[in-house]
Amino acid sequence: MGLKIQKNNIYGWLASTTNNVVSSVIASALFAILFSKLFEYSDAEFSRKSLCIIIGASFILLSLILFFLIRYFSNKKFIPIKAIVFDFDGTLSKIKRVGITSPWELIWLKLGYKIADCKKLYTKFYDGKITHKRWCRLTYQKFKSKKLTEKHLEEVSKDFELLANVKEVLEQLKERGVRLYLVSGSIMHLIKYIWNDELDYYFDRYEANVFRFKNNELVEIKGTDYDFKGKAVFIKEIFKHLQLKSPKEILFIGNSDNDEYARKSGARTLCLNGALTNPYNKNAWDDTYKTDDFIELMAYIEKKYLIK
Repeated sequence: MGLKIQKNNIYGWLASTTNNVVSSVIASALFAILFSKLFEYSDAEFSRKSLCIIIGASFILLSLILFFLIRYFSNKKFIPIKAIVFDFDGTLSKIKRVGITSPWELIWLKLGYKIADCKKLYTKFYDGKITHKRWCRLTYQKFKSKKLTEKHLEEVSKDFELLANVKEVLEQLKERGVRLYLVSGSIMHLIKYIWNDELDYYFDRYEANVFRFKNNELVEIKGTDYDFKGKAVFIKEIFKHLQLKSPKEILFIGNSDNDEYARKSGARTLCLNGALTNPYNKNAWDDTYKTDDFIELMAYIEKKYLIK
């Protein structure tokens, strides 16, 4: 299927607007001079002459205020996006099974547990009763007791699919020079199965939790350092690595509670198909959008942001 993303014309709009404002300033100045020449410098006409000068000066002042307001908001909102950081679950992919909100739930179900078992342990971590490292360790013990194998993970990955036109849009972004990154609280095995070993082609860097096996036996769940608060750390590392001028040159796209921390990096944030988060919370999200088609998502982004 062919794909063409239209180029953003915000720069042209700004240039045109700036020219109009400058023209207004010049016209206002000429207006003041012209009217001041229409009257003699007699005391009787002084008040009329002064009034014209005041009107002309007011036009100039208002034009200057408008000019600087446009410059301020243009620099604030239309800084070009040079890198996009994606979450994985619910952002680049979706779960086919109804009622399931995470890949972790799928694994617990696959091993014969209940979703409530998964949520109970997760809630302890989310409420701060245990650390992320402890959560990974307890989850590892549960999975090991049920003899989790790589085959189980491969089977679980079949319950996922990428959103429509993901690869086509990412290809277009790469061609335009946008750097792409993936940071997720999901599981690297599942991500690699779903992407068919194409991660290195599409993404400059990717991070997720790692399941380690030895002789097809689970020996460790290595928790990522880049989930929850770590997502902001990840984005800050990208900002430093790319030597960008502003963190707002980075757009983060996520959908859940663990993605809310990305905002603390200073990057712009877009909630896609929000779940387990309030997508209208301006402390976490700049914008929100719903779609299962990346072409529609990019059309929205093109309207809201300036792509490099």
